[in-house]
Amino acid sequence: MIKSCLITSKFLNTICNNEILFDKFYENFYLENKKIAKEVIFLINDNEKSVKDEYVSICKKFKDTNIRVGTLIDDFLLKLNFENVNLNEYRDSIDIILDDAKDIEKPIKLNIPYVEFPITEDKFINELKSLTKFAKKITLFDPNFLDHVTNFSQKGIISIKDNLEKIYNDKDFENFKPKIIDINFNYNYNYQACFKTSIRNILEIVLSNKKRDGLQFEIHTSIKDDIQKKFNLLINSIIKKYHDEKNPLIKKKIEILLDGIKTHFFSKDSLEGTINYNYQDILSKCFSDARWKKYQINLKIKNDWNENSEQFYRRGILIEGDMIRSVVCVGKGLNFYEIHKKKPAKLRKERNYRLKLIDNPNEKKTYTIQTRFSEFNQKIKYFQLN
Repeated sequence: MIKSCLITSKFLNTICNNEILFDKFYENFYLENKKIAKEVIFLINDNEKSVKDEYVSICKKFKDTNIRVGTLIDDFLLKLNFENVNLNEYRDSIDIILDDAKDIEKPIKLNIPYVEFPITEDKFINELKSLTKFAKKITLFDPNFLDHVTNFSQKGIISIKDNLEKIYNDKDFENFKPKIIDINFNYNYNYQACFKTSIRNILEIVLSNKKRDGLQFEIHTSIKDDIQKKFNLLINSIIKKYHDEKNPLIKKKIEILLDGIKTHFFSKDSLEGTINYNYQDILSKCFSDARWKKYQINLKIKNDWNENSEQFYRRGILIEGDMIRSVVCVGKGLNFYEIHKKKPAKLRKERNYRLKLIDNPNEKKTYTIQTRFSEFNQKIKYFQLN
């Protein structure tokens, strides 16, 4: 998707010494791509021998006799993003290599990457690998991940109500505790499993393609304000039932139900909430794997809204390197794969999933703002029964 490009000093010296070759490169590479190159291509700088320093020397050597050399090198090549790599390790992974005069015989046409579903799994894997192979840090963000996978959601509220009803019907009930929603194929389809499988598959695709250790991987999601409000309303209604209840046995069971909720929502020695830590812990376990221990994989829960009344609603992938900071829109969500009963996971065929590079700086901000949201601020109110 985002092209890596090595333009060697040998190549630049060759074309700068030959007017015909220079004109061809100027037209076929620079004029053809100058409007979008900043977003869709980055240049390779050798860790051992700086290509950038060689560009500067070549520019000084030729720009007095050819003004366009200054335009090409100073105002274009040196203003593109560079990634520092060891060429001995990465040369075979570079998308475009310009080393000999023959390498510019045909125009190099760059496009804003946009891959819309349905696509084959091979194409999806190749696009993800191409996109992330030089990344130093990758961030996945989707506000719905926690809501669909855990019981801090409408599913958890329904579960508490069901257990309250069991109390009144003198049936065995379960205490509330943070958990991943059980996989249930009653409807031949499982939405929770789709998210877990999709993100694990993304991790597998990206990490299996990395040559070196040290990649940072973050997964950002949010706890929605409206769910917190619903939990507060539910807790208050159960507290009222507790105080109004005359039957001592039912009253005691309601108290047990409420104490279970309080235990997991608040720390024992203060009013400080623990929801964030509990759900980070159980979600992080979805991505524990011995094969990935050499990489940093962190899950962060953010606020649904920030102080500027901006909502965490975009879904995407942020790829960062030494200089690159690319954002890819994924469309409807990160749950690219669907899971059906007794069938292997497969890529969705819906057109509202995609891999689209965001090239507009203003639009890019609306995506990357998700990564700058503050950590989750609990709004569930502490309660005391007596």
